[in-house]
Amino acid sequence: MKTRNPAENDDLFTSKILLKRWNPFLWSLIYYDREYKRGIPMDSADWKKPNQLIKGAFLAAAAFTLQSASLYFPVIGASLSSLSTLPIALAGYLNINTGILAYIVTGLLLGLWSVPRALFFYCGAGILGLCLGILIKRRVPFFYLVCLSGITMAFGLICVSSFLNWPLLPWLQQDKRFLLIPVMLVWSTIYAAIWVPVLKAVIRRLRGYI
Repeated sequence: MKTRNPAENDDLFTSKILLKRWNPFLWSLIYYDREYKRGIPMDSADWKKPNQLIKGAFLAAAAFTLQSASLYFPVIGASLSSLSTLPIALAGYLNINTGILAYIVTGLLLGLWSVPRALFFYCGAGILGLCLGILIKRRVPFFYLVCLSGITMAFGLICVSSFLNWPLLPWLQQDKRFLLIPVMLVWSTIYAAIWVPVLKAVIRRLRGYI
């Protein structure tokens, strides 16, 4: 039986330390499941258990309720709709598969009511929450967390608005249209940065329940 040279272990340990120091984002993606044992592993099959499915269904129902709030509360409906990011993020933090299921189910339920609203959820609040939940669980550094989530949401909203011919920023039309992408990138990144401490605070409060 071939034994590993102790020097190889030292080299592997050193390379991991250097990777964590110079590229913490890549380190978190590669070594998360090996280094951290707390919580549910991202590739775990625990999402199939009844209690996980029930939690995912509850969070999907909460996201749907918040997204459909504008139907019942026209004045504050837009503010409540933006809060649908929270339950999807919690589902993604529970388990990547739970988050994806909650994300898909919420969009399908919204599609029964309004297809444009479902598309905006998929490309806006929904995808932002899913990205934040998964990346926070993997302890991705703040800079990468905010940039990845914000860029994903920005391009999602730009694509769906172009598909539906629905202007995101009416004041950036015609000769100012070239500013749409940079403005949306900046806005989405700032929006994601606001959500990160909120989500982390909620996760700390609910750590015993999720």
